[in-house]
Amino acid sequence: MEQTPAIPQAQIRSSSSALITRILLLIAVLWCLYWFVHAFQYWEDDAFIHLEFARSVAAGKGFAFNGRVVAGDTAPLWVLLLAGAHMLIPDWLIAGKALTVLAAAFGLAGIYAFARRLASQIQPGFEAAVFPAAIVLLIVVNPYTCYWMFSGMESLAVSGLACFAVLAATHQPPSAKTFLTACFLAGIGPLFRPEMFFLSAILGLLLIARLQSFDSGSRLGLFAGGLFLITSPHALCSMYSLHAFGHILPNTNAAKRASPGDSVVRHLLNIYSIGFPLVLGAVIVGVIFLIVRPSTARRSA
Repeated sequence: MEQTPAIPQAQIRSSSSALITRILLLIAVLWCLYWFVHAFQYWEDDAFIHLEFARSVAAGKGFAFNGRVVAGDTAPLWVLLLAGAHMLIPDWLIAGKALTVLAAAFGLAGIYAFARRLASQIQPGFEAAVFPAAIVLLIVVNPYTCYWMFSGMESLAVSGLACFAVLAATHQPPSAKTFLTACFLAGIGPLFRPEMFFLSAILGLLLIARLQSFDSGSRLGLFAGGLFLITSPHALCSMYSLHAFGHILPNTNAAKRASPGDSVVRHLLNIYSIGFPLVLGAVIVGVIFLIVRPSTARRSA
């Protein structure tokens, strides 16, 4: 009597992890669908500010609120995306909701990819295979995610952008494509959220170190291209702000913490030094590391 060949244990574990991954992702998708329907009538008050600026941009009046030109929005790219969505969908709120769906998909895709990279550092196995899907589900059911996911805000999209930027900057082996992609994402990040400026600064230091991984003939071109991609988005936005408003920083950056006569810059430094001390420390350490130990940076880039 012929015996049925035994199924390898590794194959069984692989099939089990694939099944559990699909189940976790299905639960995450169903939860997002439920929350989208549940929150369909909800539009956050800060998101309404974005929407009002987007309406003004779409009408050709620039960044204006209630008809008054003012630097009152800290996420100009999100405003432009809202205006672009309105070109495809006439109803503003439905256009905004559609954009939040795309933003959620982009953000969760970035989180999944980032978690998968982390899992790849673990010895391959059941836990490493299931880990990315488990992280996505954990993020999705978080009350803060539920609150912001379909509220009209850019938060989740920026999370995905941050994850993709880090993945591109640390890709092994480095390539011109991943290097320039990381520079581009680092460049547009602060125009989605001002806090992204710190991540962009850290990534910039890392990318300078990674230039040593390329041959000497391509380094100069990559440096020039990367510098352009990182600096030009914010430079263009600053030029527009200076032309339209007479200053560079949005006046709402410190509106809740500064009195009319106080320095916005001083308050921003105070807020960010208290709110993001480890990030500021990482920037300082990165600069010192590149200056003092350049050979080590090249070896460990």
